[in-house]
Amino acid sequence: MSLETSDEFRREAVQLALTSGLSRKQVAADLGLGMSTLNKWVAQHKHDDLMSGPHDDLHKELARLRKENRILKEEREILKKADHPIHLLCKAFNISPSGYYDWCKRPMSQRQPDDLALRTNIRTIHKENYQSYGRERIASMMDLLFGKKSVQEANSEIRSTKK
Repeated sequence: MSLETSDEFRREAVQLALTSGLSRKQVAADLGLGMSTLNKWVAQHKHDDLMSGPHDDLHKELARLRKENRILKEEREILKKADHPIHLLCKAFNISPSGYYDWCKRPMSQRQPDDLALRTNIRTIHKENYQSYGRERIASMMDLLFGKKSVQEANSEIRSTKK
């Protein structure tokens, strides 16, 4: 075989190596090529294939990612600004507008006023102490001010407030 090989022979050798199901060593031996030569041709083919320009599936993937990016940016902007229509907020949080309005009309549960008072007390203690008190100190202050039952409630409330 001559030292100079045609481009067509190279393409066919690469196709054979990639699609025949034979090992590269077998393909190289069948074609009378060195293993390293065939590997270089395959690597060059893969590089050229990637650099040859956009493929259809890349266009689809890029379009999908751009759409997803646009939606995420819109959702982020919705969360930054509170002056968006309810239907956009509901869409961003994946809830129905009618469900939101039903939730707004519901009366307060029996526990909610107690939770609001407890949360207010926790925030007051935290602010009065230069916002430096953590869970344990706030709980001990709650114990001093309101008793043991409040401490257990306060601990769980403090944990949920910090999340």
